[in-house]
Amino acid sequence: METLDEISKRYNLDKNAASGFHDYIPAYDSLFRNIRMTAKTVVEIGIGVVEAGQMGGAVGQGYKTGNSLRCWRDYFPEATIYGLDIYPVNLVEPRIRCLKVDQGSVTDLSYFLNVVRDNLDVVIDDGSHLSWHQLFGFLSLHPFLKIGGFYCIEDIQPDCASSFLDLSIFPLEIRNLLTKQYKIYVSDTRQRRNRKDDLLMAFQRVV
Repeated sequence: METLDEISKRYNLDKNAASGFHDYIPAYDSLFRNIRMTAKTVVEIGIGVVEAGQMGGAVGQGYKTGNSLRCWRDYFPEATIYGLDIYPVNLVEPRIRCLKVDQGSVTDLSYFLNVVRDNLDVVIDDGSHLSWHQLFGFLSLHPFLKIGGFYCIEDIQPDCASSFLDLSIFPLEIRNLLTKQYKIYVSDTRQRRNRKDDLLMAFQRVV
């Protein structure tokens, strides 16, 4: 089977250091390798809609709308991949479903959960990168993670990095829950990559 590094390069993902952007693939490979063959429901917030002006320089390197979803589909052979975005995406491919969802909307996230009707193996937040969106998405979706599942937040911004890392951005009751029910992983390559937002946090539900 292809490795995650190979798949992400084939789809020209900006998550791969080879793109010159972020360096999240080694962390994801380490986190996901044990659930690769068993994951059934994988969600990515933020599809990267080229037609809406997203993805910037990655477009010049061959990125196309939905490539990140295709990467996860190829990596997780038994999973349905759900892509959520504020822009409508007409992408009809095996095991990929795209939904118009605002991660900051209770109504939209409830709609998504009603569509899925299953607990979640993996959630990857690569959406707006606004801290309140990242927090709201986690608070709304983490109760639906399976035991052993991961909630990952990419591109944590410099103005809120410390409050994520020390968990103070979370309400007190959620902080207590995180210390009891989750393992927390951090991939911080900001200095090595000279990128202020190259910070990923992953929360694995263990109880």
